[in-house]
Amino acid sequence: MGLLLGLDWLAKHEGVNAARLFKVLSLVLVALVLVVLLSAFQRMSLYESAYGFTSLRLYTHWFMLWMGLVFGLKALDIVLNGGAHARPSVFAFGGFLSLIVALAGFNLLNPDAYIDEQNLKRYVETGKLDTGYAASLSADAAPVLVAYFDQLKGDEQTKVGGVLRYQMDDLYRRLAHAAWPSYHWARKQALDALLARRDTLNQYQPARP
Repeated sequence: MGLLLGLDWLAKHEGVNAARLFKVLSLVLVALVLVVLLSAFQRMSLYESAYGFTSLRLYTHWFMLWMGLVFGLKALDIVLNGGAHARPSVFAFGGFLSLIVALAGFNLLNPDAYIDEQNLKRYVETGKLDTGYAASLSADAAPVLVAYFDQLKGDEQTKVGGVLRYQMDDLYRRLAHAAWPSYHWARKQALDALLARRDTLNQYQPARP
């Protein structure tokens, strides 16, 4: 992107043929970058299917989607403007708006809950789960762990049960008598889900994640 913007700023575009050639070469460069992004996205997907999701892998995936959108906007800008600085708002405003949408969408995705859900679905299919990582995520993921708790077996259920018991006790202490400025919707949802399984979780010794 730096190369595209730098050349667009430095190039003089003298004559119709020069402007057309610059447009074509810029579009080729954008297309090659999109091929690299597609390849990286596919390889990351294969890595996740083999080893599960983590925060870093999910952030990387989301960032690649946003970069693909930004380069698509740049390609549209090149087609409309031909690299002649005619309507910079096509790329500048579109890039800024796409960043806001990407950040808002990532928050709506609820990363920790999504990560645990995908990893637990994988556990149901393969029997493989990094219980330490699954239990180390924030309270956002607690309702997902509770929903899949009965499908866990053996040591996985014991480890997760201990962490959920710890989270339940900790959240209850923090929220039960907290004033309204301390209200936290995600933590309240997590506590409600944990308290609904209180009888089961009380059978486990609390364990810090």
